[in-house]
Amino acid sequence: AIPDFYVTYKNSDSEFVEIKPTMIQQLPVVKEKLEKIRAQLNTENIRYVLVGDIEIKQFIKNLGDEFSNAVECYKNRV
Repeated sequence: AIPDFYVTYKNSDSEFVEIKPTMIQQLPVVKEKLEKIRAQLNTENIRYVLVGDIEIKQFIKNLGDEFSNAVECYKNRV
């Protein structure tokens, strides 16, 4: 299996990101596969991040809050 994304940050850190629905992550066969991937990447000192719906929903909420705050700041300055 190949992770969904490879991210390289400005500071040169990098990581593989796998996105799977939280319910799917809990299936024994999927859980085992994801753990094997994590273990292999860890032996190579490569960071592996597993993201589910909980993290995605929080990220979207945070983006929405930041956008709303930016709009309010803009309105109040005009």
